[in-house]
Amino acid sequence: MDSRELQDILSRNIRLYRRIRDISQLDLAEKVDVSVNFICNVENGERWMSAPTLARLAAALGVEPFELLKPLEPLPPAISRLLTQSFDEAVAEVTKALYHVRDYYLLEDRPVTDPRKLKQGEGGKAGRPRKQ
Repeated sequence: MDSRELQDILSRNIRLYRRIRDISQLDLAEKVDVSVNFICNVENGERWMSAPTLARLAAALGVEPFELLKPLEPLPPAISRLLTQSFDEAVAEVTKALYHVRDYYLLEDRPVTDPRKLKQGEGGKAGRPRKQ
């Protein structure tokens, strides 16, 4: 592994842990006592940092310093796709999948497009299909 690959890993991991913990670049910079520009440059792979700064940054993110330098296993494509979507797109995709599951288990053949419209006596009874 060359230094460029190591810098890419460090950049991705810092950004990942920062986002997981919902910390802004500004908040992280304040915790580590560096500039926002420095955090931005590190996350973009344009700048290295000293060992003491790496230790402070890891502590601010709640991880050990070696975890920021460790390559992460790739995520399955479906999960990776969901993580790159906007929140609304992800919710829409999950909702669509749940509608398909619900429609499969409706007794009647016609699917109901909105579960809020399902009332007693409308759109069939929810449940598993009867065996013929």
